[in-house]
Amino acid sequence: MSEERKQSLLQEKATILAELKRHRKNDPRIEGILATQYEDMGSEIDDDVHEMETAEVDAALVDTLSRRLEDIDAELASLS
Repeated sequence: MSEERKQSLLQEKATILAELKRHRKNDPRIEGILATQYEDMGSEIDDDVHEMETAEVDAALVDTLSRRLEDIDAELASLS
């Protein structure tokens, strides 16, 4: 059972890492740190508002995924 659980966690971890890469990129200044990517949608005020709303949603998603990744790593460590 624990081997099945381990494989399931590893698969979920890979999925989460792929999703995080879509929303963040490696920060070349600090190894292992991810920086948020912001999309420039234009210079109008409405564009700026949309950029901020998108950034807030992305930040919440990244936070949730990062927390789940920490939980997965902890569970994988306990299975070892």
